[in-house]
Amino acid sequence: MADPLSLFLGVLLVQVPLAVYVHVDAKRRGLENAEWYDTSVLAPMIGLAVFAYYVSRRNSLAGRETNAAAALDRE
Repeated sequence: MADPLSLFLGVLLVQVPLAVYVHVDAKRRGLENAEWYDTSVLAPMIGLAVFAYYVSRRNSLAGRETNAAAALDRE
């Protein structure tokens, strides 16, 4: 059985680069609350699931421009 510390470090070595990617991509796309996506990727046990969700839905996530345009359309 794997040592718990080794397992933790292995997961951390995977999750940190994924969180950096999500952070850069979310900022570039102008997503609202972009910091929540990269922080969630770092969460133990659910980080990889959050990354998969983000990558699969990133084109449909609400961005700042989308919400601003929707607000102008309502006026």
